[in-house]
Amino acid sequence: MTSLYGVKQHYLGPGLLQEDLDQFGLLRHAAAQRLLASLGEVESTLARAAHHR
Repeated sequence: MTSLYGVKQHYLGPGLLQEDLDQFGLLRHAAAQRLLASLGEVESTLARAAHHR
């Protein structure tokens, strides 16, 4: 959630694939919002998976 991948390219020197890079950033942001919205469920699911071996 703290990745700055693409930020430098977006603000300092947009390139040939800038639309794709911008879309990646929007999708990353949406994924982070979904994870945070259900953080308790995500954590409990990961805990169960880790102990289920």
